[in-house]
Amino acid sequence: MNRISLELEKLKNQGKKALVPFLTFDNLSKEELADLIVNIRKEGGNIVEIGVPFTEPLADGEVIQDAYAEAIKNGIKLQDVFDTVKFVRRKSDIPIIIMAYYNIIYCYGIEELLNLSREIGVDGLIIPDLPLEERVETLNLCNKNNISLIPLVAPTSRERIKGIAKTADGFVYCISSKGVTGERSKIINEETIEYLKEVRAYTNLPLLVGFGISNVETVKNIKAHSDGIIVGSALVKRLRNKADLLEFIKVLRNALDS
Repeated sequence: MNRISLELEKLKNQGKKALVPFLTFDNLSKEELADLIVNIRKEGGNIVEIGVPFTEPLADGEVIQDAYAEAIKNGIKLQDVFDTVKFVRRKSDIPIIIMAYYNIIYCYGIEELLNLSREIGVDGLIIPDLPLEERVETLNLCNKNNISLIPLVAPTSRERIKGIAKTADGFVYCISSKGVTGERSKIINEETIEYLKEVRAYTNLPLLVGFGISNVETVKNIKAHSDGIIVGSALVKRLRNKADLLEFIKVLRNALDS
């Protein structure tokens, strides 16, 4: 078990749900992002996902696309993500996931990336554009390095849900609805509930729901049907006001615990 599994097991035993913020750099330096992550832990964040800036983030909506573009303009690269993790590890044990598109990983070298990730304290990897059929090598290397390869499963994955769930480690990232990341007014309906039940039938791992979670009402609606939430765009748009972002983390935490 790595930090992700231990954290989720602890939350389960406490009867609590996981709060997983997604962050990237935008106009922040690696030191500033690291300090923000440390403070997020103090305010109730359980696991943090760091997005590696990329020029063609096909799974992401406008808010995250713009943040990536700003980060790239400021010269942020994969090495800066690694440096950020190192800074965090000096002060916090919060589980860390890196989210990167496959082209970045392929250019760096998957084995080299995972070896370094293990050394600096990365706990999980999300590759949104890595197909199920091409996952074997990466999964084996992740297992070797005690890093969870976390799959994304969507409502449109119907005939592939079983295969995706069976290869999961840590948790299953359940995409709430069709489309890219971004805030939505409503994500829970009967179709979503049935889809989450189907995923649950194939795995005992926690199911964490992301894409579109942006307010207290949505959190309260989704928490009964999942083991936690992943929040991205609603936080990324607050990156330039850290006090506002941390206050929003507290609001989300309270909504999950109430």
